[in-house]
Amino acid sequence: MNIMKKTLKKNLQKNLKVKLVLSLLFLSGCNPKSSETFFESILDLKKYEFYNDDLVLLKNTSIEDGILILSSIIQNESIEKRILFYFIDLDDKKLLKILESPIDEYVGLRYSLDNGMFYLLKNTSSETIYVNNIRDKNAKFEKKQLFEGIDKYTPFEFNVVDRTTYYTKDLKGGCVFNFKNYIFHEKSIFSTENADYNSLSLPLKKRNVFSYLKNDSLNIFCFYNKKEWQKKIPLKKTSNGTFFNSKIYNLNSLFVVKYNNNLVGLDKINGKEKWKKTFNANILNIYFYNDRLVIICNNHNSTKVIQVSDNGQVIKEVFLKEKIDHKNQIFFLEDKIIVHVSKSKNSSYILNLTTNNFENIKINNNQDLKQIFDKRSGKYYIKFGENIYNKAI
Repeated sequence: MNIMKKTLKKNLQKNLKVKLVLSLLFLSGCNPKSSETFFESILDLKKYEFYNDDLVLLKNTSIEDGILILSSIIQNESIEKRILFYFIDLDDKKLLKILESPIDEYVGLRYSLDNGMFYLLKNTSSETIYVNNIRDKNAKFEKKQLFEGIDKYTPFEFNVVDRTTYYTKDLKGGCVFNFKNYIFHEKSIFSTENADYNSLSLPLKKRNVFSYLKNDSLNIFCFYNKKEWQKKIPLKKTSNGTFFNSKIYNLNSLFVVKYNNNLVGLDKINGKEKWKKTFNANILNIYFYNDRLVIICNNHNSTKVIQVSDNGQVIKEVFLKEKIDHKNQIFFLEDKIIVHVSKSKNSSYILNLTTNNFENIKINNNQDLKQIFDKRSGKYYIKFGENIYNKAI
């Protein structure tokens, strides 16, 4: 066993990989001498000077296209309040740039990173966008004024994809517009009856769809270079007169629309229905894995994990150890589902989606776990303490 541990340690050092070992996560109920479980860390934030600065109050952590974006507020009695953004490339761990926001109020800030260009706005002043190239150390923010009338929108979500801009999650509706050299030349504006249904397909790709609720129907609009197609899906209200949340998943081969407890596969080119699948259970969440969907479903007494291919076929399914409720948290990393059970039980576990095997684990509850989804690449990460993880081994 000692030889095995020395070999493991040598291999870890050789690959320059930081591991979270038994001090944070270990197999529950097993002899520590015979088994170890690791999360694989790809970034230790403590190595960056700004992260250890007591004046830096981190507000949000996100990842777009493999770039970690940290937003913060700096303020004390002698320093005027400043809002800073830090950009770290997760591949080479390089701090690309530190930007000070030209907007002096943090509440309402929305941003998007597209092909190295950082777009920033305040959602109550949506007619103005600030743009900066994060790979050019000398580039300053440029202020761009958009077209008249767009200032009526206060988007909760804001995304730019190849110069096509989406304002979504707004009670007034949403807006899709395209520009070249920041000159607007094409737009589509929608009204909606519920901001939750005014959303964009994920992950973001060159071809995306935009949805909104109107006349008790989910309206889906494909906007790629020019208006291509629209589709309308009637929705049924629940017993309390509301609708189930809907989401649209952007796979390589098709769009998959989730509404009520149904999944519908739509052709990307023309929007025609390719398949439909109904589940006799409440869909809690859906993840991406190898261009398939991993669906977490709750029925009366249990929770099931179902893997569905892009042609609508069930590949694998397995029941979790207990029904998922508000006391449990689910996290996703590569091909693993981590179920973090209530802190009092210390009975968390990992489900391997390849083998359908379970491993009991114990998680250090002194630090919070946060799931981070890269809406560009479709990859999942976990922030645990000062580390960013992308794999459970």
